[in-house]
Amino acid sequence: MRYEIHAKAGHWDLATEDALTLAKTVPDKPDTWTKLAYATRRKPGGGIPPAKEILAAARQRFPTEALIAYNLACYECQLGNLPLARALLREAFQLGKPAIFKEMSLSDPDLEPLRQEIGLM
Repeated sequence: MRYEIHAKAGHWDLATEDALTLAKTVPDKPDTWTKLAYATRRKPGGGIPPAKEILAAARQRFPTEALIAYNLACYECQLGNLPLARALLREAFQLGKPAIFKEMSLSDPDLEPLRQEIGLM
């Protein structure tokens, strides 16, 4: 609950601390790691590279979690690694509910460089 409050308020440093606490107490929940990556990306001094590291490790632990693949696709797209972003996005579509992920991806600013291709996926 604290994470959600801090995230909604844009207090990413506090949200990161909350997510780290979650990672210690409930490490077997995939959303713990997506929250940690999301907050890490946005906190002062954070960014995409450290958030990507968090999710890359989480992907090893939760290889069938669609949201992890999706967020990694977003990060790779923003880093300019479009072939890897495409592959990860396709994987997210396969692992999750394709219609939901397609809808999300069509409005996600992180995936803007792939917008035209997403419509064809």
